Formats: sequence, structure tokens, C-alpha cells
Amino acid sequence: MKLLHVLSLGLILFAPNSAAAEPSIGVHGWRNVGDLFSDAVLEIEKAMGVDLQYSKLSRLHYSASLEESFIYNDDVDVVGLMASSTSRFAEAGWVRDLSENGRIVYAANQHYNHLKNAIYHKGKIVGLGIGASLYNFPVVDLDSYNDLGLGEKDFPQDWDAFYDQVLELSETNSSFYLPLWYDGNLGLPVSFISEVLNRGGHVIDPLTRQSAMTADSGPAYDTLIDWRRAWQSGAIPVSVIEKDQFQFYRKFSSERYLFATLISDFFLRVNQAEGLGMRRLSPLPRFKQSWGAALLGVFSMSTVNDPEQQALVEDFLYQYSLGMGANRYAIAEYYLDRLGFLSVYPEFLEGPVARNIIRKKLARPSDEAVLIDLFKTAPYPVGEFQVLWYEEFSNVLREELIAFLDNPELRPSDVINKINRDILEIRIKYGY
Repeated sequence: MKLLHVLSLGLILFAPNSAAAEPSIGVHGWRNVGDLFSDAVLEIEKAMGVDLQYSKLSRLHYSASLEESFIYNDDVDVVGLMASSTSRFAEAGWVRDLSENGRIVYAANQHYNHLKNAIYHKGKIVGLGIGASLYNFPVVDLDSYNDLGLGEKDFPQDWDAFYDQVLELSETNSSFYLPLWYDGNLGLPVSFISEVLNRGGHVIDPLTRQSAMTADSGPAYDTLIDWRRAWQSGAIPVSVIEKDQFQFYRKFSSERYLFATLISDFFLRVNQAEGLGMRRLSPLPRFKQSWGAALLGVFSMSTVNDPEQQALVEDFLYQYSLGMGANRYAIAEYYLDRLGFLSVYPEFLEGPVARNIIRKKLARPSDEAVLIDLFKTAPYPVGEFQVLWYEEFSNVLREELIAFLDNPELRPSDVINKINRDILEIRIKYGY
């Protein structure tokens, strides 16, 4: 009887019609994306016949959490990377070169040109863009602006004119400008880097990977001068540099500011937030100088060794980023609508579907063209983000900028010289 039972069980297990286990793909990424991931990929799962398992990682110490995933988990097939981390993870050998996959190459070629540096490392494709944001662009509360007797004709045309207006208004107003100077690597450091880029400079030279800042003049010097003037004028609430990103958002949402510098995905959500719908928030249009910097999230593939799993994961990356047929741009549309993420693909973002979504999210629908123009022309921090030591440098830069704001005795030249020494020390640690 025991033998018959075993034989019967074997026939059941290996019968031709028995259901095979569905292949799975392990995805590790941002918590806020993970909250919507399951719904977003339903059609992809059906079309591919695959089970997508998403592990949500906290945005606090995000890169360190990813490193732990690579070291301690054996289910890591796909990882979500900030663009500032792609080169470091690629150099560590943790993500695969995707340049041999024709469809991946095709999708990469469809990205906005200024975002392509984020998905390449040493000429090799290391991932595909999922969603992008414009960081540190000025937004004005139109009603508050009009109450001061100002209108669109008075909009400042570059950072110098912006800070001149802040100083002028500070003579009769206080704590009316909330800059994106929150205490985090995507706050104060990126705000500084983007303003230097907007002024035509660099913090890190894209070619030499050395400091591009001079201590007595230039874009970095001018940025620090303007920051000091605005900080000391009383226009900026001093608590801003003590807030984390979510506290910054709460502060903006709970208090009314004439000016703020924001992130586009938050900006696209905030007008629909309860209690904020009556605010007419508008981005300052671009004249000659760009505003802010373009940043993006990248989905990369781990160094999967199994050929079948590799092919499956590469297919998923293509479907998730670009898509085919009726599902082309489906994920881009979903995340633009639900999270406010801008697409890395100009064909979609500048098309009627995306423009209509953006218009519905804005206090002034006509600002849709302004926002897309700002994103298209915003620089990507290629010199800063493609060094392997960006995260270490970002922490140091944040500390030096806080010290500068806290200590009125520190001159801009002192700070730039100190940052330049920090860069040299970090480069030496990395063998330069």
C-alpha cells in the first residue's frame, strides 16, 4: 500500500496537466512607489505570466538599505536606484550591463537626451528611467503676490533677480520664502548644486571629476552670496534646515508662503490636497536661465546568473519602463496621475494624455506648458552624480552649507575653500 501511495503521488506531481509554479521577480524599491506597485503592474503580470514581489524600502538611508538587500537577500532581481547611485552600484558590480538587449537599447534611446547620463555608466546601459522630477524650482503664491501689488510682469527672470526681489520684500515682510533646504541629501545639497548649474557652473567638473568651484567669484560664490543675503534678511524661516523632507512638506502645507522652491511631484499633488485647493500656486516661467535640476529614478537589474531568469527580468524592465502596444507608457501614465512623476519619455510627456493630466493638477492649467518647459531645460547634475563618491560628498556638502548659514562670520570664500579640500580628501580615499 505504501508503494502504491508513493507511485500515485508521483503521477499527480508530474502529470502533464498539473499547474507549474508561476515564475517570480523580486523587486526592491521605494516605499511610496511600492504602495501603488501591485495595481500598476497587474497587466504586466498577466501578459508575462509572472508574479512580481515588491519589497518596500524606507527612504531614510535608502542606498544603505539597498546594499543590505544585495548582501543578505537572494531574491533581488530588480532594484530602484536614485540616479546619483547608478554609477556606484554599477562600479561595484551589483547591476547588470543591459547594452546587449536590443529592446532595452531602443527604450534607452527614447529617453530625454539630458536624462540619458543617468542610465549609462562608462558607455553601458545600467537601467531604464521610471519617473522623474524637477527639483528646486521657484513657485509663487499668486494671490499673495497680487496682494503686494505685483503681477506676472514682475516675475524675476533668474536667480539674481529672484533674490533681489526677496530682499526688497523682506523690508516689510518676514518668513515668506520657504526654500528647498531641508536636512537631507536631496534637500540642501541638491538645492545648492542646481542653483550653481542654473548659473552656468558646476560643483564637480564632469570631465576631470575635480572641483569646478573657485573661491572668489563664479556661480558657486554668487549662490552663497545670495543665500547669505536672503538668510540674514529674515525672509526665510530658520527652522527649514532642521526639517526632514516630510516635515518640510508639512510646513509648506500648513503655512502660507509667498515663495517656495519645490519638487515637481509634490507640486503636482499639493494643489489637490485638502485645505490647499484655494491656493493659486504657479511656477516661475523660464526666460534665459534654467530653474532647478532634473532628477530621476532608475530601475536596474541585478547580476542574475540564470539565463531564463535574466531574459524574464529584462523583459519586465522593458515592459515597466516603456511598454508595448496598448500598454506603451501605461506605467508612465499611472505614476504621473497617482504620484505626479514626470515621464522620462518626451513622446509621452509632451503628448495630449500627459498634458491633460498635468493641467488637471495645476491651479492654472496654462502652467502645464511652463512646467514641461522647465523640466525639459533643467540640467541633470552629470558631474556631481556620476562620481562614485557622490553620497559621501553630499553629506559633507550639507554639513558645510549648514555651517555657513549658522555662522555669519564664515565668508563664501572660506566655505568654498573648505569644500574643495573636502573633495580632495574624498578623492584621495577613493584612490584618485
